[in-house]
This record gives sequence, structure tokens and C-alpha cells, in this order.
Amino acid sequence: MGTAAAVRREPRLQTRRLRKPTIVGRAIGLATRGLKPVVEIQFFDYIWPAFMQLRNELALMRWRSNNFFSSPVVVRVTYGGT
Repeated sequence: MGTAAAVRREPRLQTRRLRKPTIVGRAIGLATRGLKPVVEIQFFDYIWPAFMQLRNELALMRWRSNNFFSSPVVVRVTYGGT
């Protein structure tokens, strides 16, 4: 069974193009609603468009909401290799 068949069968798995800020932004939104999303950025070079979401929203969520919201998000990024 290939990835396309797995995507059709499992609706929680989504494949996106280079819209990394959207992926990180959705993960932050899901985390504020009580879920624990795990997102993956395919290459470290692609993280820069999403970096402001990570730094300004995700990292400061608890502080800005006075401990009302937490944001348990796992962001997986690969780098290096040959």
C-alpha cells in the first residue's frame, strides 16, 4: 500500500506543498484546542517561512495568555545528511 492509499484511508494525514506557515499555524490552533499535533517540515531550509509563527506565536503562547493557553506542538525537522 502506497502513501496515496494511506492518505485516502486515514483522513488525519495531510500532504501539503511549501506552505509551512500554514502547517505550523494550524498546529498551533489545534494545540490551543487541547490536541497535541505533530507536524513535520521536510527539510530545514523550508522552515524559514514558518519561523515567525514558531517564534512569535508558539513560543510565547503561554506567556501572552497568562498561563491560560498552552501549546504542546511537536515540530519535526530534518537537516544534514548526504
